[in-house]
Amino acid sequence: NRSLLNKKNASLLLSKAKGDYDASKGTYIPKDASTWVTASRPAVAYYVDPRNFLIDEYVFSFEALNFNEKANIKFPKIFTAIIPYNQSILINDSTAIIGLNHYLGKNHPAYEGFPSFRRNFKISDKIPYDLAEAIIKTKYPYTPKENTLLERMLYEGTVAMIASEVIPDFKENLFFNFSSEQLLWCKKNEAKLWNQLLIDESLYISSGSIIAQYLNPAPFTPAFTQDSPGMACRWLGMRIVNSYIDNSGTSALIAITKSIYQESQATLINSKYNGK
Repeated sequence: NRSLLNKKNASLLLSKAKGDYDASKGTYIPKDASTWVTASRPAVAYYVDPRNFLIDEYVFSFEALNFNEKANIKFPKIFTAIIPYNQSILINDSTAIIGLNHYLGKNHPAYEGFPSFRRNFKISDKIPYDLAEAIIKTKYPYTPKENTLLERMLYEGTVAMIASEVIPDFKENLFFNFSSEQLLWCKKNEAKLWNQLLIDESLYISSGSIIAQYLNPAPFTPAFTQDSPGMACRWLGMRIVNSYIDNSGTSALIAITKSIYQESQATLINSKYNGK
């Protein structure tokens, strides 16, 4: 879990500790691929401290968070900190901690070398989306019956629907880590994406590693074309749940309280969803 930097960085930023640097050859020891080496302690301390980047470009990175109080979701006390882990939000029933070092802006040097699908959303606009998702999932954890792709899609879709009620001016593309163009592509190709899942008989896959390929952040969703964004099936899940809510007269909050995803086949039928 050491912090890495591209070896092209200035030597002051790179670690020469034992195991990180080969003094006999005068070379840094790669830790990921051939170009990523261990960052020095001063470099880590500098890059994770947001106070070092409160210049014109970044000064508005950490604005006040606003949520819709009418959504009937109780929010914990919120604190900010530097979180030296992959998680950007740490949360329990009463407290949420936001790792500000995860939201310094997509062009921040700390994210150099990150794939674009991750780097593009290291932005302050993502904070309310990540926070709302973490709070909802903590209060209503995923408890599947068979852990199929359809169950997980319905769960993720319900979380997204609740988040859309909680976050003012909710933007689908930000929640799902899509660009505006990718969201438009999904809307244009929704029926094709749904039909592909039916043709491939993917909805009842229960392998966790395969389900992750459909749902996790990625450059694209492998089951679809490379034009698709990663997490496209989460977006489809939201579309199914939205249709279910429209046709059942229930709410997203009631849907997740009743764990409708556990009765995935019945929920899909009652949603009357057909790819649009």
